[in-house]
Amino acid sequence: MLTAWSSGTLATIQVPDAWSIVEARLPDSMEALPLLSRARRLGPVLAYPERELAWWLVPPTAAEHLGDHAPRIVVHDAGWQMKCPALGDYLHGCGWLEKPDGSGTLTDPVMLGAALSHAQAPRSSRGSAR
Repeated sequence: MLTAWSSGTLATIQVPDAWSIVEARLPDSMEALPLLSRARRLGPVLAYPERELAWWLVPPTAAEHLGDHAPRIVVHDAGWQMKCPALGDYLHGCGWLEKPDGSGTLTDPVMLGAALSHAQAPRSSRGSAR
């Protein structure tokens, strides 16, 4: 990793058994981010704006909890490889929306599914606070 980052390239990280990745559309993710932050259920999130994608680090059981709640997501399990910049960098179109802080905190998959479902719902069906 350090070699890649020091040479100005993205590091390839293989997803370990300890977590999975939820891939979601960036616009939906940007809408979900403050909801999860306020609920204190937010872990690391990597964004790739050019492809309109975000990758959320979640517990390895995420697929069980997400089900059909957020249809426009993909769960990547252990062994999948992701490219990422160093924590403080925005590199080759990628950057951290929420950086890993070393605590091991991962995004709550139930809350993520609910937040992404809300973001994906047609605006007319969301209701309004009047």
